[in-house]
Amino acid sequence: MTIEARDRKILWGRSHNLCAICRLPLVLDATATDRESVVGDEAHIVAQSSGGPRAGLIPAGELDKYDNLILLCKVHHKQVDDQPMFFNAEHLRQLKAAHERWAAEKFDVLATGDVRHGSNSRVEVAVEIAGPDAATIGWDSQQSLRGNPAGQYMTFEGRQGIYWMLVGILLLMAVLATAGTIAGTWAWRIAFVGFIAIDTPLIIGYWRLAMQPIRLEVGAVGVQTFFPKGSAWMPWDLIDRIDVIRVDGNLGVTAWSRHADDFPTSTEAGTGAHYVPSLGAVTLCPLGPLRAGRRDVLRALRFYGRNRCA
Repeated sequence: MTIEARDRKILWGRSHNLCAICRLPLVLDATATDRESVVGDEAHIVAQSSGGPRAGLIPAGELDKYDNLILLCKVHHKQVDDQPMFFNAEHLRQLKAAHERWAAEKFDVLATGDVRHGSNSRVEVAVEIAGPDAATIGWDSQQSLRGNPAGQYMTFEGRQGIYWMLVGILLLMAVLATAGTIAGTWAWRIAFVGFIAIDTPLIIGYWRLAMQPIRLEVGAVGVQTFFPKGSAWMPWDLIDRIDVIRVDGNLGVTAWSRHADDFPTSTEAGTGAHYVPSLGAVTLCPLGPLRAGRRDVLRALRFYGRNRCA
């Protein structure tokens, strides 16, 4: 079977030629020497082939229907097929529905009247409203999916060696304290038990940092940080200014934005991204745990953020 023209038109029309995940345009402008380039795929939620991702969930006659199709860029088409456990059929249907709801609301100015019979100013308003604004497309400050397209970001990895060393020292101290509780007097036993109670959470915390070190990604769409207990994401279109400054004695990537207070405070976030009320900004990532200096991070922020970084 093949996708009918009717289903194809509905899919592209309701998706407004945008990827359902990253919402980047899927039709690129023509150049001086070549025509337009289509970089979107009409991806199947449930695969056509018997061994494909999410296969066998619906009858064969429904595989090429609109309800089983989702419009994706080539990067996310590859990702959803490579990661079918995470991108299961229900998840993809939810992504599709959310994207089409957003598209209907985002571009509803075109539905209020026929642009073909309107004035030139009406067309200009429609184009302006269609511009990107992450605040109106269901922006999630803690999204775990990578926000930047593949190959269009720079990564700064966190340190691991120092955390493994701390884990080793704390484990050794825990072993010695355990021996002390066995051989010592009652007073020493109580002291050692108290020490172990304090030592154990530290071991767990540094273990997590060693296994999943902080990672900073600065890319074409925005700035994203991955922490052991979550992530932080801020697109460029929400950032007024960004810099690496010292906050509460620690260097960190700090962004000024009208949505900075959407992030939790330092008390609520722990070591993650947090809102700094005194600055009216959000510290997205500390530099201390990273294997990178201020100059390297600033270079990436200036390259991708352009005039947003001094």
